[in-house]
Amino acid sequence: MGNLETTYLGIKLKNPLVAASSGITNSVDKIKKLEQAGIGAVVLKSVFEEQINNEVTSMLLQ
Repeated sequence: MGNLETTYLGIKLKNPLVAASSGITNSVDKIKKLEQAGIGAVVLKSVFEEQINNEVTSMLLQ
């Protein structure tokens, strides 16, 4: 196979295949399998500051 190496936003990737944030990226084991299969990058679920603050407040009020 030819060289598929590329650069995205200054990050060097071994290939342009990127696994999106989904069921296939929701656990460490699945991400390790993607890496073994040769995926170039993985997008993880985003966490926003407001979500963290709301969850902490909710835990404190319990």
